[in-house]
Amino acid sequence: MKKCPYCGEEILKEAKKCKHCNEWLDQEKRIDETHSSLENKSFENYTVEKQNFGLLETICFLAMITAFISGLHSMEIHGLLDISTDQDSGKSRLGAWMIGTMASVPEWLIAILDSAFWVILLLSVRKLYLNFNFKEKAPFIALIVFEIGLGFVNTILDLIKNEEYKALFVILMIPIILPYLIIMTIIGIKMLQINEMKLFSNLGLSMVISSIGSVLFIILASFFGVNSESIIYNGIYFLLTIYPLLMIKKMFSSASYLENRN
Repeated sequence: MKKCPYCGEEILKEAKKCKHCNEWLDQEKRIDETHSSLENKSFENYTVEKQNFGLLETICFLAMITAFISGLHSMEIHGLLDISTDQDSGKSRLGAWMIGTMASVPEWLIAILDSAFWVILLLSVRKLYLNFNFKEKAPFIALIVFEIGLGFVNTILDLIKNEEYKALFVILMIPIILPYLIIMTIIGIKMLQINEMKLFSNLGLSMVISSIGSVLFIILASFFGVNSESIIYNGIYFLLTIYPLLMIKKMFSSASYLENRN
């Protein structure tokens, strides 16, 4: 007899799966079970259309970095940098240097990169979605068009120095942001209905939470007078942004596994 490394119950020495917690003791079996959420019996013979999923996972990571840097631009970080550099700790100085370096990247460049990354990811998710021939059509193209528009307005906004013109472009963003969030919610709801593939439904849930959560958070933050330059404000907004990115990355990882297996 031996103890299960996951639940601690006693099992046979030759056991490959724990009868108490149903965990596979064989690592390969565990990997298969982890990725099985992407599959269903009706897709056993399905071949995923070839994409560079490794590169797409990297783009997901880069999109998270641009979201983080965008948050740094929104915050008053100079005081934090001064506190860090006043300390003797080498780690504090290194951390301050890294944050300062990221914050020094021009805002307009971050706006372009962020929009470009999202366009690439959305096109790839759409391709994967169409690959599985789901009957429910989702307005991915509309979302991509609004993403490009949002990226363009954000870039111009970051380049403009005149405050009056900036106020005008902020107003112009409203008819872009609202349809963008509505379309994202619609796509998310459609993906939530894909019960045969958990990763699609998980991505759908993340998109719904991110879009509706962003609206509710902005409304509540305005009501309670939360400073948009505060760490709390930008931290929560960052989490709402990266949640769908994490789900997209997980989907690409599983799609890569399925592609290599076939």
